[in-house]
Amino acid sequence: MDWSVYAAMPRLTITPGYSELWHEDATKLLVIEPEDSITVKKNGKSYAVPGGFMAIGSAIAIANHSPKPVTVKLTALAPKDKKQLRTMRPLICDKTESEFRTFAEALHAWSERCPDAGSESVGDMLTALLQKFDLPKPSPAHGRIDPRLIWIHRTIRMKYREPLTLEGLADSLQCNPVYLSNTYSKVFHCSPMKHLQRVRVDKARQLLADTDLSINDITLSVGYISRSQLATYFKKHYGVTPSEYRMNKSLREADTC
Repeated sequence: MDWSVYAAMPRLTITPGYSELWHEDATKLLVIEPEDSITVKKNGKSYAVPGGFMAIGSAIAIANHSPKPVTVKLTALAPKDKKQLRTMRPLICDKTESEFRTFAEALHAWSERCPDAGSESVGDMLTALLQKFDLPKPSPAHGRIDPRLIWIHRTIRMKYREPLTLEGLADSLQCNPVYLSNTYSKVFHCSPMKHLQRVRVDKARQLLADTDLSINDITLSVGYISRSQLATYFKKHYGVTPSEYRMNKSLREADTC
């Protein structure tokens, strides 16, 4: 399918409480890339799009339910043969996945340098991505995992030093905390908060074994507010306190085997 760039807005600010339907005639395909979490709506259904993801779809509304403005990159594409553009549910893509990152980078280069000319490489990538709309949506146990859960999983591993809470993570996806905990647990077999504690104590264990940092410094560097809090979770996972682990050479050597 041949495409042209209908419009490109590299920095569109979506104010709190804003919601608007884009290209109601469904003859344009939107690629929406938010810096922070937003919601897109299609046929009465809402889809959360975390920051770092992108949404691809036609005739969709963009909504910002957060208390602060959100900046998005918006590209509207038009197919030369409008009959080939079907009404479809939005595709929510994680841009850390290679195929989506490559598509986004090619799309940006195309829209910035030659927006009035078709691009065979971008068109081919876009057509391949759109084929995903024709696939049935598998359950997490048998196929594709909800990308929002993957985003939460990655956020915990990257931001474990920060004061993360279940409510804060749920707010970032604009969903109920109980729903997030239950769906996350079904996929990863532990709750988001248990995963956070596992990441923190594992980082603490590495620092105890590989550095000379004090236990107080390690406590703060992995996100705990007190040495006793670290000791409680550390002993729960490893059966010994951080001090006992550091002093027991055989324990440290067993971890490296």
